[in-house]
Amino acid sequence: YGFNKAHSTCYAMIAYQTAYLKTLYPSEFMTALLTSDQADSDRIALLINECEDMGITVLPPNINESRASFTTISDTEIRFGLSAIKGLGDGTIVAIISARTAGGNFRTIDDFAIRVPLKALNKKSIEALARSGAMDSLGERNALSASFETIAAYAKGMEISRREGQTDIFSMLSDEERKMPSLALPHIEPASLLERLQWEKEYLGLYVSGHPLQGLGTYF
Repeated sequence: YGFNKAHSTCYAMIAYQTAYLKTLYPSEFMTALLTSDQADSDRIALLINECEDMGITVLPPNINESRASFTTISDTEIRFGLSAIKGLGDGTIVAIISARTAGGNFRTIDDFAIRVPLKALNKKSIEALARSGAMDSLGERNALSASFETIAAYAKGMEISRREGQTDIFSMLSDEERKMPSLALPHIEPASLLERLQWEKEYLGLYVSGHPLQGLGTYF
């Protein structure tokens, strides 16, 4: 028995094409691989290690930069996709990206709660976004994930105000003159490094900002 020539030819062509792409377009090639396997945590971890060996950094998810899938940022950077966050539904992802496309980056948690539709702000999605690190630019992880009811109540109140036309008055004023009610989160103890790493492992399938055993070598 000899390996079928038709198979040999096909595999040889695929090997040549993938080697060509990986050599000349490494960041784009690895982005495509990460996107195709984003539902497989073990595979993602393996591919991220491959990226590191190639000198490519896979950045954590970011509410203001991540798209649905993994995205090529530069020749040496790839951004985590929102779809790779466990517990985050497609409807929420579409709502976030649509709001960001229409009004620019989210500046504060208030801005986020006002612009993203209330139906997309459920407890599961807020926890997934906060604990995965995607909302680090808007607040501390533990405070955000534990304040779903506060965020939802604020969003609901602003939605009612918009429906009743109360925000029309504010839209005529400058940013300095505007007296929009702010969203005050309750004081909650910040998450420890170990908690943040455990959440990253839970929601992303791997540690992103460090490793639980990092630094232990100094004691031996």
